[in-house]
Amino acid sequence: MSVTTKHTKDTKRELPPGWKWVRLGALGQVIDGDWILNTDYTESGVRLIQVGDVGCGRFIGKSLRFISLERAIELKCTLLRPGDILISRMPDPIGRACRLPDLGYQCITAVDVSILRLYDNNVIADTLVAYMNTEEWYHRVLNFASGATRPRISRSKLQVLEIPLPPLPEQQRIAAILREQMAAVERARKAAEERLDAVKSLADAFLRQVFPQPGQPLPPGWKWVRLGEVCERLDYGYTASADFFISSPKFLRITDIQNGQVVWASVPGCAISSSLVAEYELHDGDIVFARTGATTGKSFLIDNPPCSVFASYLIRVRPSALISPAFLYAYFQSDEYWQTIRDGVRGGAQGGFNASMLAGFKIPLPPLPEQQRIAAILREQMAAVERARKAAEEELETINALPAALLRRAFAGEL
Repeated sequence: MSVTTKHTKDTKRELPPGWKWVRLGALGQVIDGDWILNTDYTESGVRLIQVGDVGCGRFIGKSLRFISLERAIELKCTLLRPGDILISRMPDPIGRACRLPDLGYQCITAVDVSILRLYDNNVIADTLVAYMNTEEWYHRVLNFASGATRPRISRSKLQVLEIPLPPLPEQQRIAAILREQMAAVERARKAAEERLDAVKSLADAFLRQVFPQPGQPLPPGWKWVRLGEVCERLDYGYTASADFFISSPKFLRITDIQNGQVVWASVPGCAISSSLVAEYELHDGDIVFARTGATTGKSFLIDNPPCSVFASYLIRVRPSALISPAFLYAYFQSDEYWQTIRDGVRGGAQGGFNASMLAGFKIPLPPLPEQQRIAAILREQMAAVERARKAAEEELETINALPAALLRRAFAGEL
């Protein structure tokens, strides 16, 4: 059943002295974007700015759709002007806004974007756009939106929403401060993202130092073996019918593997027989593979599991005494392994591979003591990488929260 978002009234807080609430439609002309069909597209001409081009305070410009100037005139499209404020009428988030830069060519915009064209110079556009990317604004726009699973706000409702407007000198001061501080935040974000990328590349660098690259000779004592030759088991999991849910023992599905960690969640339902448990139970040191979907080829080392069985869309590898599970798992994180997956997976991005393909994989195998030595070193290195990755992600998360905090302060009159 369709669920429609309704509102009763626009909730507005008390403003600092000298500020006032002003309707968006009183500040400028609010214009609908144009309805353009796929059949109108051409290779060049007037660029169609789409909803995905509108970022939170910045123009993204990722789409490359065009219609001819003749068709734009025929459809009576609104040609955009540099500096026009573009407002997304759809999530996420609904109501986000940016200014159109001077792109050097003619543009129109799609129907899911509204255009705000300011009447005069009594409003600083940058200050206005800054407010239109606050959590307060997003919440108020959503309150006025309507629709089912993907709400929209109409132009008529947008133009009656009110903006907290300080006096012009205060707008200019806020805009200048935000411009400087947001630039500093962007520099910090870029630096943090570069650090995070560097940390992520460390793991690949450590693995490249260990495993021979394609075309390189194996170190003395190493040999190529097929995975099936060094495994006790290499098989598929338990197939449960659509209406059968396993609660005892625990049942491992792809959805239970989150951020590289296994979540041993219980699923309400039936128990399975002890004979099936014996056949499909996971042991410490087993490695499971996703064999279909977007995670095809991704592997997970089972560590100290509870009594559990695994689903049929996973493949279990149980290493024999000839190979260290930690060494084998490390190999399955290497570039060489992933290149084999990319070359061999059937069916494209959502394709899969089977147990016989996995059994035929050739892997470089050193003597067991060397495997154990390598695995111990990699375990220590990867733990250090994980600590650095977590610290870098926390730093980036803190930086990403700064713009919202700055905007809250700005429109509470605290800058």
